[in-house]
Amino acid sequence: MTRLMAAAHANLLTAYRDATYEICADGQLIPLTIGGPLPPECRQPASGCVHALLTASNPGSIRLADEDNAQRMQRLHDRLSNLVIEWSPALGCSPDRTWLEPSCWLTDVDVERVDALAAEFEQNASVMVDDRGHVVLRVHCNGLRDLAGDDAGMRQPEPCDS
Repeated sequence: MTRLMAAAHANLLTAYRDATYEICADGQLIPLTIGGPLPPECRQPASGCVHALLTASNPGSIRLADEDNAQRMQRLHDRLSNLVIEWSPALGCSPDRTWLEPSCWLTDVDVERVDALAAEFEQNASVMVDDRGHVVLRVHCNGLRDLAGDDAGMRQPEPCDS
């Protein structure tokens, strides 16, 4: 990996870690913090499963037009419906809210299913809550995964036992 690419990947990881993540649960917005615990307003994932915040917007962290992102999100909604995955609205954004990504909060899903959806919708990373209640960044892009290393906020949830 070139130095320029490594620097770009490091900047992306920093942006993902510093981003604001919000889920809509019971009519209220609940913030999630990478490396922190699941907020008490939320229920824990079922044993061996995760909750995940996933978007279809801005594949590979390349900003698309609002219309293109809306079409991608509709495809994600349709896909989740076909897979019978329960979800609610969520949001990922930069701290200054200049980069907004409508997202979906998936509950009690297999980590391998999230990985497959992230690949299908060309996402570098997703936010997960493992069955111990840890909010972690799940890195899907190989170049980024190498840089993430053993960062405590980026523990990689294990696949479901089922």
